[in-house]
Amino acid sequence: MKALKIIFSILFAIIAIFFVFVLFLPSSAEIQQSEIINTPALTVFKQVNNLQNSEQWCPLKEMKPELEFSYEGPELGVGAVQIWKENSKEKIMRIVESQPYKRILMKITYADEDPVDMFWTFDEKAGKTDVTYGIIVEKLSYPIERLGAF
Repeated sequence: MKALKIIFSILFAIIAIFFVFVLFLPSSAEIQQSEIINTPALTVFKQVNNLQNSEQWCPLKEMKPELEFSYEGPELGVGAVQIWKENSKEKIMRIVESQPYKRILMKITYADEDPVDMFWTFDEKAGKTDVTYGIIVEKLSYPIERLGAF
C-alpha cells in the first residue's frame, strides 16, 4: 500500500509539473517561411494580392482538390475575400492591408474560432524577391494548443 501511495504521489507531481510548465508557454505563436524567387517583387505581389490566383499555387488546393472557392468584394487588394468550406465549416480569408510590392496582411476566420493573421512580405534585390509568408495565432488555449505551438 505504501508503494502504491509513493507511485501515485510521483505521478501526481509529474502531471503537476507538466501543467505548470505549459502555463508559462506563450499564448501566441508565429510561424513563417521564406523563399527567394527569381522574379521581381511586382510580379510576385500581383499573384498574392489577387486571391483568385491562389488556386494555381495554393498547397491547400493541391492537398484537397475537392475544395471549391468563391470570391467576394474587389478582385484584388484590400477587401478581397476568398471563401471555402472544409470539414463542413466555412472559412473566410480577407485582405485587410496591401502595401504595393512590400506587404500583404490577411485575416482568416474559421467558423466560430478567433481569426488568424496571415502575412506576406516582399523584399526585392537584384531582380529576385525574398518572399516571406507566415501566420500569427493569438489566444492559444491552455494546455494543448500552447504545447503544440512549443
